[in-house]
Amino acid sequence: MSDMKSALAAMEELIAEKEQEVAGLKKAANTMAAAIGEQPLFADVEAEGKSGRMKLRADAFVDERAPASAARAYLGIRGKARGATTLEDILDALQRGGYDFGDQKGEAAKAGLKIALAKDNNVFKLTNGTYGLREWYKAAVDRTGDKSDKADESDGNEPQANTTAPVTGKKGKSKTDGAKSESGSQS
Repeated sequence: MSDMKSALAAMEELIAEKEQEVAGLKKAANTMAAAIGEQPLFADVEAEGKSGRMKLRADAFVDERAPASAARAYLGIRGKARGATTLEDILDALQRGGYDFGDQKGEAAKAGLKIALAKDNNVFKLTNGTYGLREWYKAAVDRTGDKSDKADESDGNEPQANTTAPVTGKKGKSKTDGAKSESGSQS
């Protein structure tokens, strides 16, 4: 039975890929039609694109240990081409992808995810309230002078050393950005 589930999940993923290919072809046909003054041939393409909901494997995020890492994985699957998305979309995708929020349900899961994303230095919240991967928005991060980006620069090779509380540790390090000898100074 488990083999059948795996095969079904693989088929679902393949179908989603093919649907994306077809959507791309439909958009190209609509662009060509507009170029020659014709009406779009495929109205359903625009409707699909507005929903923002992606097909995901039912077990896509089962192995993720933290909501922020599962969200980063989802954003990576979305890719820069699809871009940033809402907190609600991320929550929905994680749930559909099998992420276990434990005892947190509904609004509690949403609030926990929001906090986790705010603490994650690899996730960037845009001014319109959507979230994307920080690497997609280097210019915007530079413009905002985001402190969490400075924390990334200051501890480039140190994350393995801080095993107790990486988020709290990074915040502490961002305050002492200029001190390069953090790891050796314990006076």
